Amino acid sequence: ELIGIAQSVIGIAVVRFFPFLDPLLAWLTVLVILQINYTILFRRKMYSAVYPNPSSVSDAPKVSIIIPTFNEEDYILSLLESLNRQTYTNFEVIIVDDRSTDRTKKIIHSFHPSYPLRFVEKKGRRGTGISRNEGAYLANGELYFFLDADVELPEDCLRKTILEFRLREIDFAFVDFLTKATHLYDRLTVWVYRFWIKTVQYSNPRGVGFALLVKRDIHEKGGFDETVLLLEDFEYVLRHSHHGKFRILTFSPLYASWRRFENENRYLLSLKYLFMEFFRTTVGDIRNPIVRYEFGKYKLREQKVKSS
Repeated sequence: ELIGIAQSVIGIAVVRFFPFLDPLLAWLTVLVILQINYTILFRRKMYSAVYPNPSSVSDAPKVSIIIPTFNEEDYILSLLESLNRQTYTNFEVIIVDDRSTDRTKKIIHSFHPSYPLRFVEKKGRRGTGISRNEGAYLANGELYFFLDADVELPEDCLRKTILEFRLREIDFAFVDFLTKATHLYDRLTVWVYRFWIKTVQYSNPRGVGFALLVKRDIHEKGGFDETVLLLEDFEYVLRHSHHGKFRILTFSPLYASWRRFENENRYLLSLKYLFMEFFRTTVGDIRNPIVRYEFGKYKLREQKVKSS
């Protein structure tokens, strides 16, 4: 579809600015039509592929869900409860806490999961990449599913995600996401961002750390670079794209928090993200605090309003 759109734009530009190339454009169009028909008529095997029944995942791999936390008392319970509702059950949860100062630890310990849950409180340096690496070191699964504490999974999300991951025969992936944002600018930003990362996944892949699914052997080729302070997830995905096949999974998007846009100036925050991406692309990975970006800073907007 993207190639078709690009060809259409080029064709319109040729007709508009280079009318003497019209005969060449016409012949190219004929060749494209012939190629499409050749595919339809002589490559019918591509339409007769037999896929497994999506109602179940046979030989279900064990998944280690790794969640870094820092002052997530307003979000962590929703994630843990959504994991309790999953139809896919062969998973464990490892929470690595960055010495939270709120009720995060108390909420986790008072929760009664239907799955194995391990809570680890870090003693060393803080940082999401460090926490994810520590969680992976403790994991026993064939697949590592890195989640942030403020996401939420629909009931059948985990089963569909594992199914798509295996059907497409990939090595690591980012799970597509939705948000509950209501502001028009936020909704437009989400749409543009999702379109962008899906477009570049084949040539310059990116995946956000709040929903990365990785084979164990891929992660063991090198975990998150603990010297990268910002966009460490982008660095991780790009580096491992040389070791295995990366794709974005779309069977069952999860719900991601949009709390930063709701609590910060959304326009300045957009510029901040653009600057970080520009810096990373032109200069290199961000290993110094060039912008202020705090992990686990924001509480629920409703509670912030009540307290005021």
